[in-house]
Formats: sequence, C-alpha cells, structure tokens
Amino acid sequence: MSTFADAVHQRRGKKPYLGKVCKPKEKKQRQRLTLDEYRAIWIVSPSWLRTAMDLALETTHAVNEICSVRYTDVQLLAEPVSEGGLLVSGYLRIHRQKVQHKEASRVVIPVTPSLFKIINESHDNVRYKYVVHRMPSRISNEVSKHCDHLTQINRKYLIRAFSKYLNLAGVKKKVAAECRLTFHEIRGLAIHLYDNAGHDPHKPALLTPMLRAQKYTKMGTLSGCKSPLQR
Repeated sequence: MSTFADAVHQRRGKKPYLGKVCKPKEKKQRQRLTLDEYRAIWIVSPSWLRTAMDLALETTHAVNEICSVRYTDVQLLAEPVSEGGLLVSGYLRIHRQKVQHKEASRVVIPVTPSLFKIINESHDNVRYKYVVHRMPSRISNEVSKHCDHLTQINRKYLIRAFSKYLNLAGVKKKVAAECRLTFHEIRGLAIHLYDNAGHDPHKPALLTPMLRAQKYTKMGTLSGCKSPLQR
C-alpha cells in the first residue's frame, strides 16, 4: 500500500479522498489433496472424470491441457524402448495454454504403461476425438464455448463436476468454502508424488527442440497422422 493511500486509510489526509484505496489482498489458504482423498473422489466419479483425473495425475498438467488432449496427440513407436528405467511405447504431445506463445509451450510426455492404460481405457461407444469426453445430456446445435466438438469437455464444466463429486465423496467437508479443493490440486499431488519418488516432475515433459525432432523422426510421424489409439 502506498504512503498516501495508507494516510487516507488512517484518516490523516486533510481533505476527503474520493479515489480508490488499495486494500491488501487476503492470501488464500490452499488445501492439499492427499492420495487417499484422490481415490475417494475417483471411486464416486463417472468414467470421463476418472480419465481426466488420471491424466492430470499422470502428466502433472492443468485443466486446460487435460481438456485439450486428442487421440491424435498420441503417437506410438513401432517397438517400445527403455528410457530412464521405464518402458516407453510412444509420446504424448501437449500444448500448454498458459505459455502458448513460448517455446516451452510444446511439451512431449513419454507414454508409459500406466499412461497407455489411461488413454486406452477412455474409449467407449461415443463418437469423439478428445481423450476426455462425454455425451451431453441435452443436445443442442451449439458447441460449448472453448470447445470444438460436441463431446469435448469445457474446462469450467470439469471444474464444477470435480467439486460436485468431491462433495459427494465427503472429502474435507468442514473446510471453509474459499479453501475448498479444486481440480488444480491434482497437479500439486502429482508433483508431490514425483518428488517423493525421487523424480523431477518437470524434466520428463519438457524436451529441447532438437530432442523433440529426433523423437518425432524416430516415430516417423507426420502432421495429421492417425494415432493407433484412435478408433
């Protein structure tokens, strides 16, 4: 707060001040999501939300990226390879929305057996192109804002749905409304789990342009190439 605004706030000014007085922002007390709480929410959630939660936990990415992952973003290798002691069968390309105009916005995540399982089990009888998808209960001629397909999940809808099933699971019921858990806390939990396991949660996802080019060359991928995971 400036000295003048502070003086006004304490009524030391000689004349009434009609301008806006800056007030210090209250710091939000964030609540951390535990693995047991994650499981409790996951159990009561519908399949599409489970997919979204698992993707966030596996990739450490936020809601914007999770809602935007397409099956065509997954490219599989002809043969699995070993990287850092993990069996990698391909790579998932993600475009980070928050820094979309920077080089670091283009990230590549190894498709490990657990990530492959999440993506593969997301298939159902709905026509889709996004990994996280659902058929809306009411069909209209308009596609939701920030979406380009009828079955794509709007990020705000995902956030509200997570809050709904969090309440249904009875997780942190006694916490004040402004401190309630949000979908974003799954990313915090993922980073915490990676740290505890002795892994860098950011290093696997952020690859240099040269390394990215080498990986894509090895995969033999071209723009518009259909992923083996897409039906």
